[in-house]
Amino acid sequence: MYKLGPLLARGFIMQVNGELAARRHQQLLTDIKQGNFALMDESHHFLSGFKSLFTDWAYNSIEESRIACGGAGYTKWAGFAE
Repeated sequence: MYKLGPLLARGFIMQVNGELAARRHQQLLTDIKQGNFALMDESHHFLSGFKSLFTDWAYNSIEESRIACGGAGYTKWAGFAE
């Protein structure tokens, strides 16, 4: 569990930030309809940074999970390939 616990925490962080990003995006769309583009630059930087970070986390977390499974982590039976 000491290997998978941090990976689950990362997943939780990504989920919470994804929900925050969705709310901010809805606010941005509302503002744009009113002619206010103030949040666009901030939203772009926010989303670009998290996309890069979360892609790296997801890739590394999948690899760490596969390794934690031992030999079974590399077989189709483990379900990672699907």
